Amino acid sequence: MTTRSERRSGVKYISTPKGYIIVDENKPKEISRWAQLVKTPKRYVMAMLLLLTLLGEFNSSAFQGLGHLLLAICSAAALDLGFSFAYKKKIQLPDGGIITGLIIALVLSTSTPPSVTFCTAFGHILHRLRSHFAP
Repeated sequence: MTTRSERRSGVKYISTPKGYIIVDENKPKEISRWAQLVKTPKRYVMAMLLLLTLLGEFNSSAFQGLGHLLLAICSAAALDLGFSFAYKKKIQLPDGGIITGLIIALVLSTSTPPSVTFCTAFGHILHRLRSHFAP
């Protein structure tokens, strides 16, 4: 128990019959915009892969891989959302689908046909979902 002489300045106390209780009025710290973006490990990986992809894209001559990148990310994210809806899971930002699309865009060549990109995304999302339900 603290007495009046031991009380610290800047701290709020409540007086009770048995003594004083410290009231914690700590306000939550303001989180920076970058910290909000990468608050989970998946989002951190997504931000780093996107940064590396964009650095590689600016190094290329005619931004050939940009369409390939958008197709891979959009198809993987759409498939991930579609399967989440089909399995009646909670609908949220498909972090896994976006990371899958980024990896596919980084691995496949820019001259790969769009159908191969879509089939690769479909195969990976299907494999990832089947591995969740495997015994």
